[in-house]
Amino acid sequence: MNEIGDLMPKPSVDWVDQRGRSQIVLTKQKVSKIAEMAIGQLRPAASFLLFINFSLYAVVLGISGWAMNRIINYGGVGGGNAATTYLIIFSLIAGAVGAAATLFGLNHLRSWGPESLPAAAAVASIAWGLTILDLGFASKHIRLHTDSDRLRTLEAFIIILSGTMLLYIASLHGSIAGRK
Repeated sequence: MNEIGDLMPKPSVDWVDQRGRSQIVLTKQKVSKIAEMAIGQLRPAASFLLFINFSLYAVVLGISGWAMNRIINYGGVGGGNAATTYLIIFSLIAGAVGAAATLFGLNHLRSWGPESLPAAAAVASIAWGLTILDLGFASKHIRLHTDSDRLRTLEAFIIILSGTMLLYIASLHGSIAGRK
């Protein structure tokens, strides 16, 4: 063999069948080692999603706080429709609960143990449920059309948050499944 071929790692083959094809046998130890490696990758993914979710919830709180102030001061938001008030109220609630859920998530990421996991998963599920409820109002708001760019931005952030929060919850529950 040439020098490059000598440097290449040889594949690990457990046995070769009658036709000369290599077969890899997965033993219980190999499967558990693969599962541990996959579970180890969930912590960085969960921390990234937690950072993204906190940033998005902060933006949602800012925009919906502005819109609520505008409704209180002027009686409405320019370009709003019948679903605007409900969208803003539920955005404020979902944003506050979602921001609180990220604090529980930070506590869980710090320890990454079974003690803090139920609290983080429960609060994240509640925040996701409220975000999905707000997604319904955002969908209705989109259907009724709006002229306000800020409200369109709020709708977009709610749509994105419903997906990223679901991915975060999936990463938490994936770490639960890996520990059994």
